[in-house]
Amino acid sequence: MKYFIEPESTRLQLGDGEWIDVKDRLTHGEREEMMAVISPFSNPGERIQMQRKEIRTALVNTYLLGWSLTRGGKPVPMSPDLPYNVRVATIRSLSADAFDVIHAAINTHADTMRQADAKNTQGGEAESSATSPSPVSAAGDTNGSET
Repeated sequence: MKYFIEPESTRLQLGDGEWIDVKDRLTHGEREEMMAVISPFSNPGERIQMQRKEIRTALVNTYLLGWSLTRGGKPVPMSPDLPYNVRVATIRSLSADAFDVIHAAINTHADTMRQADAKNTQGGEAESSATSPSPVSAAGDTNGSET
């Protein structure tokens, strides 16, 4: 298990030569900030109430590092260095179809990374056994006891 996340990214092709750069994995802090946007009024022991209009935008904003998108032939800035409200306003100004393509690409990427992490964790545990083989299987019908 990795205890700290290295800042790794992947370039995802969107089609028509356009691309987005996204984080491979989120840190605990990034995930918590995303959840705070999605569900800012959650109290321990209470049912979680999410702000539906924020869920997809928060996911895209959290993973997105940059893109090749243009408006009127000029690059549209997108960077983690931009203020939060500028990033979200830019994301919200996308056409619905463009947003759906970006969201689907990020969501698929995030799912793929989670599955790879789960497989690596399970694979590592499955390869090594906590116990050695039983003497019964090694020596036939005896279990090693003298009775």
